Amino acid sequence: MTLNDWLKKKGLSKSQFALQMGLTERAVRMWVDGDRIPAKDRMQEIFEATGGKVKPNDFYSLKL
Repeated sequence: MTLNDWLKKKGLSKSQFALQMGLTERAVRMWVDGDRIPAKDRMQEIFEATGGKVKPNDFYSLKL
């Protein structure tokens, strides 16, 4: 599940998620838009914050 899909499902905005995670809205927006991929430690935090729904591989748009 993408971070954007998870945010929509939970009814959270990028800014709300950023605040909850102690991040900037810009960082979250760049991840959601696919402009950047979170660092390894941030991926772990996102995985935990989303209850395991958003996995590190979900940030890569590989067609497998």
